[in-house]
Amino acid sequence: MKKYLVEVISKHLVRYVVEAREESHALDEVFMKCELYSEDWQEFSQKHIGDTILSSREVDEEEILRVFDTDNDYLKEWSQEKKLTFINTIEYEDKEIVPEEREWEYDGLGNKVYKGTMKSYDK
Repeated sequence: MKKYLVEVISKHLVRYVVEAREESHALDEVFMKCELYSEDWQEFSQKHIGDTILSSREVDEEEILRVFDTDNDYLKEWSQEKKLTFINTIEYEDKEIVPEEREWEYDGLGNKVYKGTMKSYDK
């Protein structure tokens, strides 16, 4: 099956309560502390508010491994086999059959019929 890289932005609502002389000081401090990922800065709350699909494209194994190494540079030493275990696979109930190998086809109304007939295909 083909493989697709789907890029998603995950959004969170993060709240901070800041004691400050002025609102602008609170805003500046939150901006600076968040940019620096300051460990001494406490989140008041966090809530996941959704994901947005940014893009998707078909990829081959070479690109999958390149992206994996770029995004996870600390895991570059992993084997290719281990990196590829992060590929998700859709398990379809009905395995797709190449149209030429089917014993049925669709009639003009979208119903399955035996090839070359109008007899309903009911398997």
